[in-house]
Amino acid sequence: MEYLPGPWTAEGERIHSSAPTGTRLGLHIATVHDVDGLRDTLDANARLIAQAPALLEALEAAAAGFVVIANHSPADTSYRSALPHGQADFARENFRKARAAIRQAKGEA
Repeated sequence: MEYLPGPWTAEGERIHSSAPTGTRLGLHIATVHDVDGLRDTLDANARLIAQAPALLEALEAAAAGFVVIANHSPADTSYRSALPHGQADFARENFRKARAAIRQAKGEA
């Protein structure tokens, strides 16, 4: 099943998808509940959830960039020497983390 495409918006504790053309309101995505009376926390959580589609899109773009480095062999010394010390390993590890998060977000994990 696919998630509703963004953008999503947070209005207080409620998160909505964009309103379809010709309608006044978008579809309700979620309601964030108060945490120990901390209204700022509720608002911050709602904003974070509302950015989920944009964050997933940005993570997919970043992961695509990591592919270039992650797919190079550690034995490729000419390539590794062009990167600051440890950057190829850093990119490989973050590519792995990004792909895992993307799979989870898409229900593939």
